[in-house]
Amino acid sequence: MLLMNSCIQLIEGHDVANTDIPITLTPLKPTKGQNIFLTPRLDSENFTRCSWYRGMAANSEELIFTYDRPVFYMVGDAYTGRETLGADCSLHIKYCVTDNSGTYTITMEGSVIATGQVNLDISDGLDSVDPDQTEDMALKLDVPLPKTAPWKTKDIVGLVFGI
Repeated sequence: MLLMNSCIQLIEGHDVANTDIPITLTPLKPTKGQNIFLTPRLDSENFTRCSWYRGMAANSEELIFTYDRPVFYMVGDAYTGRETLGADCSLHIKYCVTDNSGTYTITMEGSVIATGQVNLDISDGLDSVDPDQTEDMALKLDVPLPKTAPWKTKDIVGLVFGI
């Protein structure tokens, strides 16, 4: 009897209205052209529906897709054709572009309703090096550069060195 009372107290103490879904972003600092995974860190087995939105509001204009178990799958207005859904309700964006940057929202419904948001910042890959760091770049490339180079660091990205 004591065990049953403890379980009831735990359920009653659970805050259903404010269930947040932590989301893991892989890779952590995505660049243009990469595949991205947004994975909810919540057991998806307890949910019968999950929906992903491009934006902060869970409205139909921002809907990427909704999945109702076991078989119903609906794409929304924000679906581009490069998004797929994983079995764990994760969002996979193929060949991301800088326009994919922004907030993504997930809602999961079942015995409780949970939501989560993650901000996605896609770099074009060229801005990852500060143009004023030519000396640091010289150390990485093992090439001596003058203190004041007539070019910007991003201009030397295409150089090939023979071995």
